[in-house]
Amino acid sequence: MNRMITLEDLVVYYNEVLKEPVSGYSPELDSMSGSLGWSKGGDGAIIWATPNWEHTTITPFDIQYPDTGDYEGYCEVDFSDRSEAEQYKIYFTMLVLAIEYIERN
Repeated sequence: MNRMITLEDLVVYYNEVLKEPVSGYSPELDSMSGSLGWSKGGDGAIIWATPNWEHTTITPFDIQYPDTGDYEGYCEVDFSDRSEAEQYKIYFTMLVLAIEYIERN
């Protein structure tokens, strides 16, 4: 089994490689839950996408709408048997797709 990327890996990747928001969305760490969210700030939607949530190979991508309180599961991605490079590529591809979904709705 390949090494699974972690929340800390994503933060370092964002700060050292991307260095700018993804389609206007920046990462936010929720210190209470240990979750990683992406938002434009303010009261807009938050995409919660914490790698290896609950110590599994699954990364859920969930969307929270703070203004209405609605919360929906967008998708889940299984990163088992993927290289680290593939995990980053898939993670950020799914993040962009979730952002596009929010922008359309």
